Amino acid sequence: MTIFIHRYQLIRKLAANSQTQNLTQEGCLVKITDQENNFGVADLCPWPSLGDLSLEQELAKQGPLFQRALELADKDLHARKNKLSLISNVELKNHIFISDYKNFDFRTVDKDGVVKIKCDSNIFDLAQILNRISNLKIRLDFNFCISENKFRKFLDLLLPEVLKKIDVIEDPFAFDQKSWTELNQKVTLALDWNFNRHQWQNLICKPSRSMTDSFLYMTSAMDHPVGVAHGIAIAQNYPNLVHGFATNDLYHSSGYEESEGYGIGFEKQISMITWEPWLDWSEQSENQLLINPKLPLSEKNILYELAQEFDNQVSKKNYFLIPSSGSSKSVDQSVKLIALKKSAILNSAERINQQFHFTQDMNWGCVLPTYHVAGLGILARAYLSRAKVFLTDWKNIFSNDIYDWIRKNKIQIISLVPAQIYDLVQKNILCPDIVKFAFVGGSELSTVLAEKATMLGWPVIQTYGMTETASMIAFKSDYKNNFFEPIQGVKILNSSVYCNSLASYAVQKNKDEIFIQKFSDFISLPDKVEMIEGRLRLLDRSNERIQILSETVSMSELRSHLEIVLIEMNLNIHQFTLIVSPDERSENKILLICEEVHLGVIEKFNFQRRPYEKIRGYFVVKKIPRTDLGKVKYQELIDWVQNQ
Repeated sequence: MTIFIHRYQLIRKLAANSQTQNLTQEGCLVKITDQENNFGVADLCPWPSLGDLSLEQELAKQGPLFQRALELADKDLHARKNKLSLISNVELKNHIFISDYKNFDFRTVDKDGVVKIKCDSNIFDLAQILNRISNLKIRLDFNFCISENKFRKFLDLLLPEVLKKIDVIEDPFAFDQKSWTELNQKVTLALDWNFNRHQWQNLICKPSRSMTDSFLYMTSAMDHPVGVAHGIAIAQNYPNLVHGFATNDLYHSSGYEESEGYGIGFEKQISMITWEPWLDWSEQSENQLLINPKLPLSEKNILYELAQEFDNQVSKKNYFLIPSSGSSKSVDQSVKLIALKKSAILNSAERINQQFHFTQDMNWGCVLPTYHVAGLGILARAYLSRAKVFLTDWKNIFSNDIYDWIRKNKIQIISLVPAQIYDLVQKNILCPDIVKFAFVGGSELSTVLAEKATMLGWPVIQTYGMTETASMIAFKSDYKNNFFEPIQGVKILNSSVYCNSLASYAVQKNKDEIFIQKFSDFISLPDKVEMIEGRLRLLDRSNERIQILSETVSMSELRSHLEIVLIEMNLNIHQFTLIVSPDERSENKILLICEEVHLGVIEKFNFQRRPYEKIRGYFVVKKIPRTDLGKVKYQELIDWVQNQ
């Protein structure tokens, strides 16, 4: 089972109760998926104003609300898997929920209707209004906002016929067994909030939070529509009671007004929101496999197999298992699963937070996949600094308005890949003044793109790192500078990296055999670099230097030049790339791979290159294969060309 969360904020129209004046309700949806990609969702909606842990504390401690969300999500998963609906056609009777009794017109309620009033400490106004509506059945909820003496005085203010119409009074004052027992003879008292702390016969059940065998009726927790739907599904088993689930209209629109699909529904809405993996940072917690939920089942099964072998052979605890990009693997190989201790991820995050002086009030914008080390690193840095992270899908936000998204959420730090920088440059999107850092990594950013992005105001900081080092290990803020500065605490010596955030193992399947590689106290860089006065200069990416007619050719240099040509011709750089193909006479030759033929590209490129560096042919593909971070899968293209 894999767990994802989606943080949300609901905006109330009025204060929720006497203890909660804040109009913003924070919570998160919880989604679980199984190996076949079946999923189920539930709601986790804590109320710190009423004694709950905060959302972050509840997630970190895996508290009772978190556990209940998992139970309900599992129930939803099985219903969806079996194409069943949890919501039946049984009619559910609900009381009318009144959050502002002073301005409510009680004449609009049908005779013999049931109303539930959220009460405050102004017992005289409340009693005066109640004494005028003796024709209705009344439920009152004080949320423990008055004292015992004040409650007794309140009861004395009510007319005898009104007192008889009171169905129940919830949480009048702090629970006291003796006083509650005495007053319960006069009017029914019920525990609504955190009832499991006390032994009391009259309970109000909120099934999205917890379940009990004996209760007067059920209500929502004034939570997200997903939580309300779970509550309704359970309450429909008790159709003879008058419940309290008419609470969705207490909030401004959440986009969940209509529900379709199996389980509790909302299939369309669930598919459109951005999910992040739920991360357990605690020591000795179980291993967590980070996996792209959109992968084909066959690829997922391989990752599950690698993770299982690691659990069996090495350890079941304290590791994140992160798939590498897979951009250079051969056809016979699976992607590598990199095993990083959770402490290694946090060590990297702490180092970067200190290097750039990140604080709690500096919001992150995350448009990178959180099942790779790039997105995971953002979540780790924010976890340590207690900063907010706003996650979104790049295609969605870029096609709308990334400028407004950044300004609305006050994002000061954002991490991007070169392909996203290209998108910003192509649309001439100016950087909002609030952004202080725009980290760019994943692959090499060309000088021309870096310059154009800088001219648009983006504070570009190019980074160098890899999954095996748990994120960036070096950076440069001047695109004209060829040298990267190592992050404090990182030592690079003889093309080897020494720091406290290195991977421990790599797991990979080659043909039918799984190999587990154990790393020592350093990681060898896959790229050719040189160190001058403690600074790093990248000479060539791994496997980027080839021989043609006994001449050494840099593929990274040629690809950078192709990018310049494409930008000058106003063509999409994502639709072209270069690969190397074996050649009997010259040993290797350069081929253009494109999604659309533009012979002018070859002509212009070749005019500016040496004879042995020229493009010798081209192949048209429907789509150039790329990883989630936009890296071209060169080996996949090479294998494809050789089979043509």
